[in-house]
Amino acid sequence: MTGTSEGTLPAVAEQLRTLGVDVRTAPRTRAATARTWRLSTPAGARHDYAVQEHSSLTPAAAATVGRGAEEPLLVVAPHVSDAAGDVLRHRGVHFADTAGNAYLRWPDLLVDVRGRRRPRPAATAPPAHALRAFSPRGQRVTFSLLCEPASVDAPYRVIAERSGASLGTVQAVLAELRTQGHVEVDGTGRRLHRTRALLDRWVEAYAVRTAPGLVRARFDAPDPQWWRSADEDLRADGALWGGETAAHLLDPYLRPAAAVLYARRVPRRTVVAHRLRKAEGAGGVEVRELFWNWPATGGHPVAPTPLVYADLVASADPRCLDAAERLRRDDALLRDLDRS
Repeated sequence: MTGTSEGTLPAVAEQLRTLGVDVRTAPRTRAATARTWRLSTPAGARHDYAVQEHSSLTPAAAATVGRGAEEPLLVVAPHVSDAAGDVLRHRGVHFADTAGNAYLRWPDLLVDVRGRRRPRPAATAPPAHALRAFSPRGQRVTFSLLCEPASVDAPYRVIAERSGASLGTVQAVLAELRTQGHVEVDGTGRRLHRTRALLDRWVEAYAVRTAPGLVRARFDAPDPQWWRSADEDLRADGALWGGETAAHLLDPYLRPAAAVLYARRVPRRTVVAHRLRKAEGAGGVEVRELFWNWPATGGHPVAPTPLVYADLVASADPRCLDAAERLRRDDALLRDLDRS
């Protein structure tokens, strides 16, 4: 649960009632781990939900919210944008907000309201200081730990070298992750804990706070299939595939429509060899800063799978979200992270 204002739940309940859906607090069972609502209609249809509150909901967060939930889930927020709502609908996650946007699909009921604007915000206290572990610099440390969980027990100097962060950032991030329950410390050393939730938090923070600042160049490619013969040029440039192309190389399920490259500098050999042109607008090829310090492994020059997964989720494209689900299910590292 992420904090919402005290008026969010009553406002959402009132909006549901205006849509003909009554809201009551359901009896809690021993297994219940959250607030539970019982929604019902005059026709006698009834459904119980575990209510998960969010103060805000980006498309990236919508792609991971409720993962692993054992109870039927109702996501509640002050506002669910059209983009975030589309992601939730695609995943079959029900939601409602204080503006009246809602999605409920039962065998005998469909509520699908979209397009209502965000309510005018009430005056609130300033937000709490963001955690260092999910700041753009701190995310480098968190990313490094997710890519090699055993490295959490390495000396700070080693973690700093691996992640490209300062020693002070490493110390602050590990302290915060311990406070948040993601790092456990005992007589045998440090261990990463609750890695599934940590991955979800990192993916959301990366999409919102970090990825836009990593862009170094954008290009257009005259040949949409250029990427099929570009592996050797990327290796020569010290670059790696991310996003849709990386996902395709790991699993041909997704046909890439755009390319993301991670590199220390603009990959000149790749640009020249494949006649990439500087883009006038968004472009079909995006070069982002390669921000970690360990070599690639595997047959193709592909970024670490937590980053490929984050790229897919951040796109909010249903094709990419499907590919993200497959990658998280099939990739050995992501499966291991989901077990904790």
